[in-house]
Amino acid sequence: MNTGLSATAGPVAGHPLWHFGIVAAEFGRGFGKHLLSTAVRDAWALGPKRVWLHTCTLDHPNALPNYIARGFTPYRTETYEVD
Repeated sequence: MNTGLSATAGPVAGHPLWHFGIVAAEFGRGFGKHLLSTAVRDAWALGPKRVWLHTCTLDHPNALPNYIARGFTPYRTETYEVD
């Protein structure tokens, strides 16, 4: 499953966050919260109307709650198979 998340301040034009994540050795230490907060702050500083990212079932189980806690809301969910 793939879920798109968006933090919106206006119409659709926006800025994506690509390849966001931390290495497994750092899970559970709070680095994801800080890294995402910093990335979102810096993305908004570019002046977009929307900041978005995509997540999938391969992400850590804590990823989606972290995205939502940083102001993102799901806007679309897709299910498809990957070869």
